[in-house]
Amino acid sequence: MKVDRLALSSFKKKLSSYFSLKIIKSSFLNAILLSIFIYFSIFENIFLSILGFLAFVFGVFRLVFVRENAAFIWLLTGFFVGVFWFYWIAFSLVYYDFAYLIPFEIFGIGVVYGLIFLCFYMIFSFFARCLGGAGGILKPVILALGFYLIQFVHPFGFNWLNWHLSLIGTPFERVFARQNDSKNPPFKIELISSRIPQDELWQSSRKKEHFVNNLALIDKAIKNGARLVVLPESAFATNLNQNLELIETLKQKSQKIAILTGAEAYENGTFYNSAYFFDAGEMRRIDKHILVPFGEEIPLPEFLKKPINALFFGGASDFGKAGDFSYIEVEGVRFKVAICYEGTRPQLYANKPDFVLLISNDAWFVPSTQSTLQNLLLRYYALKNGSVIFHSANFNDKKVIR
Repeated sequence: MKVDRLALSSFKKKLSSYFSLKIIKSSFLNAILLSIFIYFSIFENIFLSILGFLAFVFGVFRLVFVRENAAFIWLLTGFFVGVFWFYWIAFSLVYYDFAYLIPFEIFGIGVVYGLIFLCFYMIFSFFARCLGGAGGILKPVILALGFYLIQFVHPFGFNWLNWHLSLIGTPFERVFARQNDSKNPPFKIELISSRIPQDELWQSSRKKEHFVNNLALIDKAIKNGARLVVLPESAFATNLNQNLELIETLKQKSQKIAILTGAEAYENGTFYNSAYFFDAGEMRRIDKHILVPFGEEIPLPEFLKKPINALFFGGASDFGKAGDFSYIEVEGVRFKVAICYEGTRPQLYANKPDFVLLISNDAWFVPSTQSTLQNLLLRYYALKNGSVIFHSANFNDKKVIR
């Protein structure tokens, strides 16, 4: 019994040393340094962007040269990085009447990234030890490599942790830029940006107002001489494929202007998040190909998927999805079409498309840095692939990103 008490006392002492204020403060500072560039980028100021990049580099330096309690510092740093980068994911719970779960989801996000950081530390510090004396000298370099590789771990396919984003907005962003020789389309494109709160978007009492406003914006684009008008994701908050009257109205307007707009579709018992393209009196539906994990699909085995859908989504099944991405063509110019999350996925840019039409609805995460992080990712993919992205969004500024 005496030995057990001594062992318990030793364990408590060791555990309390891990949770010392010094370690927590150090880890918290590391995470701030690794994340501050996201918050600085809101101001679109080159000086702040460079400052954010330098802070990021200093954060990496602090992490790879840590000596005492290194494993626990990597764990806590990863936890805080997950929170600082992705706290906003939990905000969508408000619209499912689970707002009280927001702190728990944010904590869970932190735990996931904390464990990822810890695993990479353990693996790469083991490699350093295997090298013997040389490993001691090279350990910071080996750990820096491990830190770099963390960004290629995508929990449930979610790939928004990207260290390259720290370069965006600085002169160094050109290191991964691909030359874009394509010229702008030879016609005017009107991008529409809206500010409709998520809880209003699907309100029956407000739909008519929103639809009338959308049609007025299309008419305005026609008067402005645009050849193509692009409205955000879910601009028409309805199952548009079943709204024959609205389809006919849009077909008539498409005799004067090509229209790309977001709306849902319902077919054979399945919902789809879709983009609809109208031109010359014809309509084409483009369904989303890559769905948002835990938002539009549950990326888990069926025996886990069903109870989660029952608890959070009223028993609804996953959204349907297309087999691949699609293009539309206007005046001989081809545009690859993407819906929100798809615009930040490397698969979209696999064939280096010249032009991308992206529609988004960021109202799910207002107010937060979600749209800021999304813009950084879009700039990264545009530079890396030599693509021009025309982005129309709800609760994000319309942008031409190149």
